[in-house]
Amino acid sequence: MDDIKLQKIGESLDKNGPLITLNTDELQKIPVLYWRSHPRLRRMKEIIDSGLVAGASMIKISALEHKNTDLDSVILRETDICTWLADSAVESVYAVNCGARTAVTIILKNAAVCVLELASVLEAGERPVRKHEFITEKGVVMDKTVDTQAEHSSVYLFNADGGAEYNDPDIEQYGMSYDDILINRYAMDIYDKKICARGLIKTGGALLNVLDAVRRSVETGSKIKI
Repeated sequence: MDDIKLQKIGESLDKNGPLITLNTDELQKIPVLYWRSHPRLRRMKEIIDSGLVAGASMIKISALEHKNTDLDSVILRETDICTWLADSAVESVYAVNCGARTAVTIILKNAAVCVLELASVLEAGERPVRKHEFITEKGVVMDKTVDTQAEHSSVYLFNADGGAEYNDPDIEQYGMSYDDILINRYAMDIYDKKICARGLIKTGGALLNVLDAVRRSVETGSKIKI
């Protein structure tokens, strides 16, 4: 990876707020939807787009995050995953919040239902648990094996001190967190024009509208149309 370009990305990233953005010479505040770079989610998208499954009916998502995690950023991430996998915009939302726990029901314009069960309850050092299940008339696509909940690493090393774990992206950007690796990878694709920046700006605006609707739904206890 080009060190100068990577440094430029690092200087241009804005991680304040629920949506990470990237400033470029051509456009300002491009949303970095880095979770789309996750190998398992990419593979899910490939299977869905291939036509192997069809007739989306429900998307079930659960996410357990650390206690200091802003749930707004989690809602944005998982909402984008729903709409990206289903290739459909949001029609309405209904949300309930109980402290560090939030449940959101999203109806998409293609009539599919997305259910998000989110919580920021994990202690420092515990690994986040995220699961995505895409249910259709012709089958189910998941990013976990059926009976698995926790994330697993690609390589495990064991020694007297306990050991260490590594994943495939560590080969490219060793020493960085998994999310930071995905952020840099996605930002590089934006700089290299492999991803349409203007389309991301439109998507980011739509996600912020959904987040506002979720907040209003929690406050009013009613379904909110987008």
